[in-house]
Amino acid sequence: MIKLNDYLGSIVASFTNAKIMSDLQTVKLAEEYAKHDYLKHFSIPRMRIDDVEMTIPIALDEIENISKPPVIGFDSIKINTLVYSFLLEKFGVLKITKEPTKLLQTETARQVGILEKQIKLTNSHDSVSGFSKEIVVYYLKIIEKYALVNKELLAKMNYDLIVRDLITVLTREITISKEVEALANLNIVVEANKLRELKSENLIFIKLKISENGMEWSRSENANGEIESKLLPE
Repeated sequence: MIKLNDYLGSIVASFTNAKIMSDLQTVKLAEEYAKHDYLKHFSIPRMRIDDVEMTIPIALDEIENISKPPVIGFDSIKINTLVYSFLLEKFGVLKITKEPTKLLQTETARQVGILEKQIKLTNSHDSVSGFSKEIVVYYLKIIEKYALVNKELLAKMNYDLIVRDLITVLTREITISKEVEALANLNIVVEANKLRELKSENLIFIKLKISENGMEWSRSENANGEIESKLLPE
């Protein structure tokens, strides 16, 4: 079993090594030609790789994935403010004194803290429903205790609808971005005897094209009069 990147890398490296061996042989020939009375007038044979196209059959053996934890966007301060202002508006609270304000804000912060821990533990919005029901019941209790809203208006309210609306708002505000698993390594089968045993529909054919693109040293003088050497494409 071999990894795809190692396999393709070894093929490309083989062509590079072949070119190195060819260039070394060219140097030896140049030395021999220079010594010969007649050959020194001839051009030196040199191999260049134009375009090499290959069709390589492989089969997938195993895929290794790197799983990433989801990214949770939970701004507790913003959620506290959102829940407090949303529920006061839904219940129609126009004026509120310091004591009930403190009770509502304290309980909101406490329950939002619990909600944040649950969401980060489960990586889901499942706990938003229970939180919404519990916090709506608490707000209703405080509103009734301090007579913040007329009893007749409270009696006409649809509390289930308030809970559902709060769930929708919170689900939209609390983001859970689940990362797609990244492909780490592709283990492949390349042995001819194993590939022959597989059905053709299970094979993958890779078309590989290799072209020579050499590099050469370029020497130039900089502004300080110093000679610089840079490796540039031919």
